[in-house]
Amino acid sequence: MNNELSRHVVGYARVSTRDQDLTSQVERIQRYISDCGLIPAVEGAIFQEKLSGASNQRPERGKILKLAEQGRIDLVICTKLDRWGRSLKDLIETMNFLEAHNVSMIFLDQNIDLSSPMGKMLFQILGAVAEFERNLIVERTQEGRMRAMLHGTRSGKPMHGPLKDLPEKTIIQRYRNGESIKSLASEYRVSPNTIKKRLILRNVAVRTWKA
Repeated sequence: MNNELSRHVVGYARVSTRDQDLTSQVERIQRYISDCGLIPAVEGAIFQEKLSGASNQRPERGKILKLAEQGRIDLVICTKLDRWGRSLKDLIETMNFLEAHNVSMIFLDQNIDLSSPMGKMLFQILGAVAEFERNLIVERTQEGRMRAMLHGTRSGKPMHGPLKDLPEKTIIQRYRNGESIKSLASEYRVSPNTIKKRLILRNVAVRTWKA
């Protein structure tokens, strides 16, 4: 028997609101299953949902993942990538899950079959884009922490004007001459922590006793 004919399949259709119609998606998936002679894995093999793509709760899609985990399906058919995944991260995670259970996916509108060489290449590209996005998030987080350290605040926003307005050399010299962090902070209208962080960043030894 042809391998394509022996594949056990389910479909997935989703719209974002309850007043939208699933008929077009369902009919396209049904027609594809029929034309290719595929075997529906379960009765009512097209799982349907009317939920926002941003929703974490996808009970019908969850049933498909459960069938994959049980080894009861070989193929999932969906009309579009954005009907299946709520984000790039979600797409990658769920596709990895299906691949780990030897289940492929076909997206009809984009003509993507993840079991084909072209589909596998696309999957690798999506993975690279997802990694790039994660790296950007990490980089922005690190930049935010550095700003917070420089400004002495959690948000990274200066409390009383930009730090570039602080006369660093004067502050360092006055601190070395015995003035306290508290008095300097009060004069320049910033938090004591701002003065302390600036001294540390300029390799000034900060006194450990209360000053």
